[in-house]
Amino acid sequence: TGSSGINAEYGELIRQNMKLLLPLLLLVTPTSAEFTDYRSQYTEALAKFGNKDGIPTSESKEMAAYRYNSFVSFASEVAAINADDSLPFTAENNFLSVLTPEERKSYYGLNISRAVEVDNLVSFTADDFVSAPSTQDFRSKIPAVKDQGSCG
Repeated sequence: TGSSGINAEYGELIRQNMKLLLPLLLLVTPTSAEFTDYRSQYTEALAKFGNKDGIPTSESKEMAAYRYNSFVSFASEVAAINADDSLPFTAENNFLSVLTPEERKSYYGLNISRAVEVDNLVSFTADDFVSAPSTQDFRSKIPAVKDQGSCG
């Protein structure tokens, strides 16, 4: 009867702790309002932009999971931006959304490699600018600002 008393005490201890633990789990567990399933958005974005971005139609499971997680991070940022009523614009998933962070880096900065032949580039040093004036008035050399409508 000694071991059955221990089992009864142990069972009562578990029941008491479960009464305390269950409300905590309910607070921590995400609800449907807090959790967004991005699978359909990912599928749409991949179908729309994947071919243009040169994403292989067949990737390893690890790469596909990494790409999906990158998309979820991007889409979450888009959702956060759109939830901020103080911003005067709306964001959306675009061709960058299906790229991994490493692939997105290729779009950073100015890349003129396709616009200018490398052989024709001219390099300058600080000495080349010594004779330049400290100020210059370009108002007569630049046309007035034009209304570009929705493009500007």
